[in-house]
This record gives sequence, structure tokens and C-alpha cells, in this order.
Amino acid sequence: LRYRITDYERASDATPVPPALAVLCRRRAQMETIRREFEARGIPYEIVGLGGLLDTPEIVDLVATLRVLADPGRSDSLMRLLAGARWRIGPADLMAFRDWSSQLARRRGHLSAAGPSEEEPSDGSGEPVIESDLTDGASLVEALDWLPREGWTSSHGRTLSGEARGRLAGLSAELRQLRSYLGDDLTTLLGEVERAMLLDIEVAARPGTSIHQARRNLDAFQDAAAGFLRTSHRVDILAFLAWLEAAAAEENGLEAPATDVNREAVQLLTVHASKGLEWDVVFVPGLNAGAFPSSKDSRWSSGAAALPWPLRGDRADLPQWDTDQPDQKGWLDAEKDFKAAVQAHGEGEERRLAYVAYTRAKHVLWVSSAAWVGSRAGRADMSPFLAELEKLVSADGGETGSAVVHPASVDEASLPEKSPLTTGTELAGWPYDPLEGPVDPRTGQRLRLVPGRRLAMEAAAARVMAGIAGWTPDAKPEAAGWTPDAEPEGADSPKSFPPDRAAERGLRGAAAGWAKEADLLLERRSRRAGGQDVH
Repeated sequence: LRYRITDYERASDATPVPPALAVLCRRRAQMETIRREFEARGIPYEIVGLGGLLDTPEIVDLVATLRVLADPGRSDSLMRLLAGARWRIGPADLMAFRDWSSQLARRRGHLSAAGPSEEEPSDGSGEPVIESDLTDGASLVEALDWLPREGWTSSHGRTLSGEARGRLAGLSAELRQLRSYLGDDLTTLLGEVERAMLLDIEVAARPGTSIHQARRNLDAFQDAAAGFLRTSHRVDILAFLAWLEAAAAEENGLEAPATDVNREAVQLLTVHASKGLEWDVVFVPGLNAGAFPSSKDSRWSSGAAALPWPLRGDRADLPQWDTDQPDQKGWLDAEKDFKAAVQAHGEGEERRLAYVAYTRAKHVLWVSSAAWVGSRAGRADMSPFLAELEKLVSADGGETGSAVVHPASVDEASLPEKSPLTTGTELAGWPYDPLEGPVDPRTGQRLRLVPGRRLAMEAAAARVMAGIAGWTPDAKPEAAGWTPDAEPEGADSPKSFPPDRAAERGLRGAAAGWAKEADLLLERRSRRAGGQDVH
């Protein structure tokens, strides 16, 4: 917050210019943790680059739906939707649904073995079991299109509950409707999927953020799709999904550099994508040994996934394995020398990348490492790229004018040996309430910092339903406890809502605001009573 309100530059009319801030990550895997913290603390952010965008929750669900529409074999993507916050199919029903999928697969196998002259097996509903053209295994996507009859029980004694059957039927109808758009333009299909999944409403309902900030990831994904359409020879959904998988698989393969600096939000991107740009304040977290610099073995001889370096166009700049040896021992000794040369070359490349990260800052560079990373039991060592900055702090413990140690930094000697992230067993309730978020099952406390929405939404909905139930064409505003003093005077007027009605119902904060809005809508409906319906 201190950096966001600091004036580093002024415009020509002497007005302060909002500072530009960025967080540069060595790997895309770091982005999701930082993004969640930004989301919880209400910090406006922008993810730059397609790779990081694919890890955001709304885009994950959107891509999962596209995969289900295009490929009936993507049962993994369908599971993401079934167990997600919208459909919330429980574990018992998921197991029963899996049994039904396996039963369909077995019947399809019997049909293939018996030949076309045999009678087609059926589940008793009168509908034939259709043999899949695109997948031979048990497909949950196929099972969703052919749900079992009422009262069906699997060979394991499992059955679908009535609630699960209704939700599965709803998802099946939604996917069936979306398949009718597969032949349309890709951006049209994305818009229809977004509306059908209610993603636009879900992101807009997030408290404490504007509609433009809430839609930033969906709009960025639409822009990426539009860019794909402009540059690709194939523009069908399968080509688009293959392009997304390539972007997800390659750490830097499809990383597009940022085109400009956004001063309205903190930009989150990789160091590779930051080349050529500059921000007032730059944060470079995760400077740990093995992460930055990376300890990944990049030798082409360590696996079959890489092109041999002698065949690459830049082979003159790469270490080479001297295979011109008289015997096998000479080959192995030369390979050891090659490994050492590759490590030195890799460290040099990482050092150049660190130089890129450090020089993106115009006024403030903030660098840090973590004591514990993920599920690692022991402490993580500091990166040499961070340790080398220690010389900027004077030897007597003072600080130079250009380098300071943050007051929140922790003395390494005071840290425990074991990671607090791994000392306890992690428990989670599933599925959780999407309007409240996950809770700690040991304490019952919510794990998200943002306020829950269930109390406010239920109170507002109850008020609306009660008003509708008691409404008659000749109803007067006074019947709902309104007085002339409460007449609306404008959208921002303090008299636009009846006073203290929300407080009487025990609502405060956002819940009180929503309840007042519901009161206003009911009052407007009462005032419009008696008008002529137009059809």
C-alpha cells in the first residue's frame, strides 16, 4: 500500500501519476499463490501472458467445458465441472456415476464382440446404448448423455440420488445446447459458454471489486482467442485447445510479452515476459536455491524429449558433448565434462535472467526468498542471486541509501528447523459452500479473508420473495411500512432507502446495502402497479 500511494512521477500539469507495480515470477507455478493473496486482500491485479491466465479458476472451468464439448474422452475435465462449486456432485454420487459409465463401456464391448446381428443391450429405459465413435474406454461424458433409468443400482450397490440426477440432467442439457455452437466462430462459442456457465454473473458478484476488474481474466482470455484466430491457419475448437495445451506445457513456449504497463493494477507476469518493460516498483519473490537459479537438468542427453544440441541452429553458443572417443569410458568421462559445462552455461543464463528482472525496476526493487517452500520439510536455501545483494548493506549493520532490509524480514537463526506447513495434517471439507468458501474443519473458521455472501444473499432473497408473495395490484407503498419521507430522491441520496430497515433485521455492511436495494426494487414495483401490460 505504501508503494501504491507514493508519487514517483508527475504529469505535465504537476498532478501525481499513479505508480506502476509488477510482480515478476521465475516460474508460472508461483503465480497462483500470489494471485490468491491479491484476491483475498482486494488488491487489483492483472495477469500478463496466456500461461498464467490458464491457471485462474474461471478460465480453468471455461477450458474444461470446451474440452468436454470437443472430446468425449475428457472425463477428467468433466470431473472438474461435476465436483466444482456450481454442480457440486458429492462423492457417493460420483462413485455411482462412475459405475454407470463402466457399465456402458462393458455393454459396448459386448456389442462389439457379439456383432451387429445381436440384439443391442439396454438399460431398461427403452433407449439403445450407442457405441462411441471417438473413445473406446469408459467415458463419463458419454454416460452424462445417457443417464440411467430411475431406480437403477450398480453391481456395487450404488445408486444416484434424486438431487444428483437432477443436476446431471441439467448439465447434460446445457452441454447439448452448447454443442450446437461448435460450428460458430470461436469467440461466439466462448461467449455462449461463459453465459451458460454463469461465469459472467459469478465474477460480477465478487464483493469489493468493479465489474471491469472482476472480468479481467475472462476478457484477457477472449483477447487471446482473438489473437489465435488472427494468426492460426486452423481456427476450430480442437486447434484452439491444442494451442492452449502447448501454452500450458511449455514454460516459455508461447509467452507473449506485455505490450504496455498498466498503472491501474499490479501486473503479475514471468521474468521472460517482462523484457523491454519498466515499472516504478518491481517485486521478485521466490529467490531460493534450486528455483532461481533453476537446478533443472537441461542436457539433451538426459532424455529423449529434447533435440540434440548439435542439430540446433544455435549450437555454436551451447556446450557440446565430445563423442569422438576411443572407448566407452572416454564417452562417459566426456559426458561428465559435458554435464559440468551445461551447469555452468545454465547458471549463466539464469544470471542473465536475474539481471533482466532486477533492471525492470525504475525506483524500487523488492527481492525476497522463502524459508519453506511447498511440502518440503527442511528450510529452503537462499538464492545466490539474493545473497550477493548483501554487500549493498554496510558491514556494521547499517544500511546504505540504496539498499535496506525490510522490517518484516525474519532472522534466519530464529526460524524452526521443521516447516510449519508440514507439521500438521491438512483437512478440508468437500464440497464446500460456494457462497462462503472453504472452512477449517478443525476450527470451523473460514479460510478466505473476503466476507461471505450467503447471509446477505439469503436475506435479500427472502425480502424479495416475501414482497412478491404479499403483493397485490392495489397495494400501496405504505403497506410495506414506507412513509413519504422515504421517497427516492436520487441514486446517491441518503433518502433513497428507508432508514434503519436493514439494522432492524440485524444486517450490516454489504448485507445491509443489498437489503436496502431489494426494498427499493419492491417499492418501484408497487408504484408501477396498475399499468398496462404490453405483449
